[in-house]
Amino acid sequence: MSSVLKRIRKKSNYRNPEIDHGRDFGLWELEFHKQDRVREYGRNVIRWVAERRVMNNDDLAHVRQLAEAGGVMDGRMLNRIYIDYLTDMGERAPDLCHYHQIPMQLISGELISGGGLNMNESLLKSLEATKIDASLDRRREYGLAREQIQLKQMSEIIQWSSGANFGSMYGFASLCPSGGEIDSETAKINGFKTDRELASIWIYEKSSAGGLVLHALSLEHCTLGRFQRLLDLCGVEHHVSASTMDQLARGINFSSTSVKDLRAMWREILAIDGLSIANDDVEDRVRSRPEAFELYLEFVREIEHSLRKASATRRLNSLLRKTGIKSMVDISMMKRFDAYSAEKVMGFVRSRMIPHYLHGQEIFRDGSTGGVLAISTNAEQRTEAYDSSCPSSSTKVDLNQQHQSHESAMERFINMEILNSQKRKGDCIACGTEKTTVYGCGFCRDCHHSWGKEYLSTGKMLSINEVRQRSKNKKKVQTRSETPNKFRLFSFW
Repeated sequence: MSSVLKRIRKKSNYRNPEIDHGRDFGLWELEFHKQDRVREYGRNVIRWVAERRVMNNDDLAHVRQLAEAGGVMDGRMLNRIYIDYLTDMGERAPDLCHYHQIPMQLISGELISGGGLNMNESLLKSLEATKIDASLDRRREYGLAREQIQLKQMSEIIQWSSGANFGSMYGFASLCPSGGEIDSETAKINGFKTDRELASIWIYEKSSAGGLVLHALSLEHCTLGRFQRLLDLCGVEHHVSASTMDQLARGINFSSTSVKDLRAMWREILAIDGLSIANDDVEDRVRSRPEAFELYLEFVREIEHSLRKASATRRLNSLLRKTGIKSMVDISMMKRFDAYSAEKVMGFVRSRMIPHYLHGQEIFRDGSTGGVLAISTNAEQRTEAYDSSCPSSSTKVDLNQQHQSHESAMERFINMEILNSQKRKGDCIACGTEKTTVYGCGFCRDCHHSWGKEYLSTGKMLSINEVRQRSKNKKKVQTRSETPNKFRLFSFW
């Protein structure tokens, strides 16, 4: 185990669940020793996990993983979060050119990473989220088309691997599309860094009978023409396509070269063209500052625990106030803590505070988590966040707004999708129909349709009385004193 992870475990009160019988960082026994309260808070998280849709580049991904494990972080989860963190923070470096080796196994026709991740399942989940994104924003259709190609690549790799010799290499190239293919805004919303023309190359090397090593590297300023020059210099017989979309779909036999030679020749090509090479030791920089990961892990833990109890923990409130950021302080003063607040906090931590501490220039670093928090104000004032290389799904907006909504059409559609997914048996709170299917809004199908049609088209949230007046089932209405007059969009909590 690395010294960094040992330090994390020691300072974060990590406990082995096999020894501590499932205690999660000592929190249950300190604050929620009553079993009925534990069950209540557990239900909150279970419901949130079930209702939250699959998302790309989700700020709450690690919070969700912890929630699904019942709040218990074992060594396997800690290692996986750390690996994700290294990659994510490395990709946010302004001077990044990354290279990673990922061991894989071919098991029952599926590619499984060393960390236990099923690549096909991962791509399918991403595709599911991107389909939703594309239905909300047509610019994401370009990204959807590329992901569908990447899913097909898995079948091609598995078929190649079955007959490949040890040491053989086969892969694909995902280049940044030029202005002639799509406009810059469409490229940006799909996660491409057009200013750096950053390309991703995935090379699979046959390492054993059922084993592969995935070499994932990026190349800066990688146009189709420069990529052809690189292949020619390295003796790779492949004619590059006229578009990046077509090239993505075509496999390349890299067996005649090595990853080391590819990277070395790329430096030569950029030097000849008068371009500097990006820093490729950025992961070492992230590893060398474990205090940043300690704080990141603390936010994950405290946010997950806050979602369990539907209000911010004392420690989370303290962390938020110490940032000195008004929006974070405002969240610390709220009585309720929901998924929307969690997204705002983790979004700031992940895209601004932590990467600014890791990659910002002329920052004093004392090696403490307090030092990471101290740079929050400077991170907030930075014009742009440290962008990830992955496109992000749209997130939900505050679902507690009343009557009149000012969300965009995209955001309203997301809210409706959430409500549509929350079906259950019950009585309609508007028309009074009993023992029917009701949605997340508490309305039956007809009333839900009436409310949703107005909300999607105008943003207006009809009151229960207004929905009742439009109902086809008026004769079934029974007045109930406990029924509120105004309908609120229900939050996840």
